[in-house]
Amino acid sequence: MRKLILLIVPILFLLAACNNETKTDAGASETKKDSTATAPPVTKKDTSNTGTGGSPAQVFVDATGVPISGTTVTASDGKNSIVSDTSDVHGNYTFKTPLVKSTQYTFTPKKTGYTGAVQSATYDGTNSSLPPVPMTKQ
Repeated sequence: MRKLILLIVPILFLLAACNNETKTDAGASETKKDSTATAPPVTKKDTSNTGTGGSPAQVFVDATGVPISGTTVTASDGKNSIVSDTSDVHGNYTFKTPLVKSTQYTFTPKKTGYTGAVQSATYDGTNSSLPPVPMTKQ
């Protein structure tokens, strides 16, 4: 019985070690970290502010794709400014006041030191219908 236990225990350790490996999309293996270790905070895009979800739109430098934080994006219905939001540290923006579904809006970006073109889009009730806003550094 003791010989059997001495044979099974190393096999169990080997199986446990194999279970800590996962395959990535590229097929390379990577080792999972100990779940008791403190992990860095995960950045989660906030999709709760408007519509029914989807990724928030992003303000970015046109030539490089680098996100721009602190840009005010204003949604207008052609007559009135409806709502504004400021892009976060990842350049993402959403609106806390829901927009009206199936309505055409213009989205105007504003940040000192940058120029940006007004974007137009029909809001479909999801964040994914908010347009990305390319800007150029002056």
